[in-house]
Amino acid sequence: SVELAKPEHANNLIVRIIKSKLGSAKLPASFEIIIDYKGMRRPNHFGMGKKSLWEQYAWQVQTYAELRRKQQGAKPVIAGVLLYINELAPTNLDIDILRDDMRQGITDVMPEEGTEFAKSVSLGKVNLKSVPLDFRMRRALHVVPVNDKSIAQALNEFDKVVKDIETCRGRESHGQAILSCWDRNPNDVQTCEVCDSRTYCPDFQKHHASRLGGKEPRLPGHKPGGSV
Repeated sequence: SVELAKPEHANNLIVRIIKSKLGSAKLPASFEIIIDYKGMRRPNHFGMGKKSLWEQYAWQVQTYAELRRKQQGAKPVIAGVLLYINELAPTNLDIDILRDDMRQGITDVMPEEGTEFAKSVSLGKVNLKSVPLDFRMRRALHVVPVNDKSIAQALNEFDKVVKDIETCRGRESHGQAILSCWDRNPNDVQTCEVCDSRTYCPDFQKHHASRLGGKEPRLPGHKPGGSV
């Protein structure tokens, strides 16, 4: 339970970001916000012909809100907050992907135009220790407003995702090859990097292998002739 209007919280960076995303909507006197931690970078808005993780995780937190409001004694859930942990300490690869997302126009939080940090990102010469805290926090937090309409849409979309998963799982249990029974979605490089099928998946080779320094499927941090 939170009270965003408390004066002692006015300068809290997290509170400021959440309030700015909720806008001028009149809030109930007592309410709840669901926070869902994700061990990944902020996903882009558009997948490669598929629904993106941006949409899917928003549906997920809406589903949590529906489950929560069915519990006895629950207060109104007005929003979900997706907290992308990796944005708090980005790597060089994260910055490279951010630069690509900016060029394609598929990310919503970018460095302020004209700043030294923005220039360093565009040139690929970022000192990771100098990434501004405000920028990291804005990248880390995605506020998803919750209402009856948004929950209904999310539940419908979530049912479709579950149906797709169960259909693919059924094909595999009946002996079909992995790549023919599962729908591939190379939308997110971090997901592809840890997928057990990356060593023979053509989508990994096409979309992500070259970014990692070569065509051979390798674990993150692994160099040819070396060790992890």
